[in-house]
Amino acid sequence: MLRIDAPPPYQCWDCTAIQRLCLSNGERLTREQAYARVRAGSLIHSGFEGGPRLIHAEREGTLYVRTAPNDTREDNLLQLPRGC
Repeated sequence: MLRIDAPPPYQCWDCTAIQRLCLSNGERLTREQAYARVRAGSLIHSGFEGGPRLIHAEREGTLYVRTAPNDTREDNLLQLPRGC
């Protein structure tokens, strides 16, 4: 995955703010699509092949992905460039 569609870092508290993920093969996934793929066993890495693997998460009914086991502003996904 190369880019994310999310608010600027100063407005982004955790990975639930990510709306879309842009993969290196040109696909654009919603956070719910990414959640479904990761939950089904697909391997998606943050940033580059061999980067941190995405894990599926759910909070208050919101399905999303992240790389850290807990919600944090320092999650690798939030460090990716904005704009899909």
